[in-house]
Amino acid sequence: MCVASVPCPQVCQSPGEARASLWEQGVPLCSRLWTTGRPGRTSRATGDDRGKTGSDGYLLDNRQNEAAERFDTFTALFDPTTFRHLEGLGIAPGRRCWEVGAGGTSVVSWPVEKAGPDGQVVATDIDTSRLTAANRPPVEVRVHDVGREGPPGEDFGLVHARLVLVHVPERERALRSMINALRPGGRLLIEDAAPPSSP
Repeated sequence: MCVASVPCPQVCQSPGEARASLWEQGVPLCSRLWTTGRPGRTSRATGDDRGKTGSDGYLLDNRQNEAAERFDTFTALFDPTTFRHLEGLGIAPGRRCWEVGAGGTSVVSWPVEKAGPDGQVVATDIDTSRLTAANRPPVEVRVHDVGREGPPGEDFGLVHARLVLVHVPERERALRSMINALRPGGRLLIEDAAPPSSP
């Protein structure tokens, strides 16, 4: 898994500018992470149904019976590292946080605890069925497609996405949306897979 975390002193004008900023700060990037699509990869945007399952055709549909097991596995495998990264960034009480592609509730709980009752956590996903338990102040759950829609607000002190961009065909747009949602000095933490290079 690749991790990129940077302060955003100003809103970057493009994902290319964000990549350049990350590179200048010595953050290693996965070159395939920022490309648009992978050969053989199913894209929801194209209407291509090869390899799809689930009620709306999405392979990792949160409503599938296996989803609970998948979220439990992700929690066990990735939460300790995610929480270490988030702890390193810090989040001040009263801050706004956006959890992109939240899926389940395990990661949503961390910023709630740190931002406190005066903070706000916006948890978004294309399928929020696993987030209903978290949908109470200071958490706001929203159905949202980061690759197709603008940010669900602005002035976020922290924007976090784990294993999201690898599933989004419109990665450039998704990254731009996350960058534009940050307040000056806000932090963007991306934890994503580094797909192997295709021959």
